[in-house]
Amino acid sequence: MVDTTKKLLETRKAAKKRKPTFCRRDASTKPRISGKVWRKARGSDNKQRQKFKGRTPNPNPGYRSPVAVRGLDRSGLWPVLVFNVAGLEAVSKEEGIIIASSVGGRKRKEIIDAAAKKSIKILNIDAKKELEKIDAKLKARKADKQKADEKKRLDEKAKKEEKKLAPKKEKEEELSEKEKKEEEKKEKDKVLIHNN
Repeated sequence: MVDTTKKLLETRKAAKKRKPTFCRRDASTKPRISGKVWRKARGSDNKQRQKFKGRTPNPNPGYRSPVAVRGLDRSGLWPVLVFNVAGLEAVSKEEGIIIASSVGGRKRKEIIDAAAKKSIKILNIDAKKELEKIDAKLKARKADKQKADEKKRLDEKAKKEEKKLAPKKEKEEELSEKEKKEEEKKEKDKVLIHNN
């Protein structure tokens, strides 16, 4: 059974290399039509529908992969989409997991660790590289948080010092106001003395 699936996977791989890209009619002449999306040619005089020589081929059942390996991954496992650690409980030996793209770093790390313990293969990522990337992100985030906390502490300290110095500043302002009034009085006196 294992040998036959391996052979069928190899034949599927070889067939995929030979398989053409099925282009929509006029995909090469009209830039608004993308060549990636297939639409069946339905015109009565359409050369692609009539399968004229030199036209792009149409999809047909002959291009399909063998029935026994249809839907299998390259490694010969059935892919199962996983969102959390609880999703690993239902995974069997013939299945491999795909971690959903919406899963965050911490939960992804938990899933990778749990899969390693249960010896479940992860199909869509390289576990070691992913763990290194997640650890680096978490360290950077922690450092940023520490910097923000330090800045917050310094700001609070500066505000406390300002509050302590606020009464002194008010007194100095009051004194300066008194001094200004005294200077104005002296100027007025001088003006009055000169006038007399």
